[in-house]
Amino acid sequence: MNPEDCLKAMSQLVSRQSGRRLVLAASHWGTFKLTDEPMDEPPARMRELWQSARLDAKDIWIMKHGETRTLT
Repeated sequence: MNPEDCLKAMSQLVSRQSGRRLVLAASHWGTFKLTDEPMDEPPARMRELWQSARLDAKDIWIMKHGETRTLT
């Protein structure tokens, strides 16, 4: 999914999950060179869209290469 599609999907999920916190985890960006865009453009665009939508910065995880997170 591109960043725009991710944000659209998240907004649809949030509208169906009253009272629940949802976190977006972007993890496979930069894995393969599939387009002509710079490798770091999708995560930068995702952050910009997230901020423009006034969503909480702690609810988006743009993983670094090799990074892991633990869900509790």
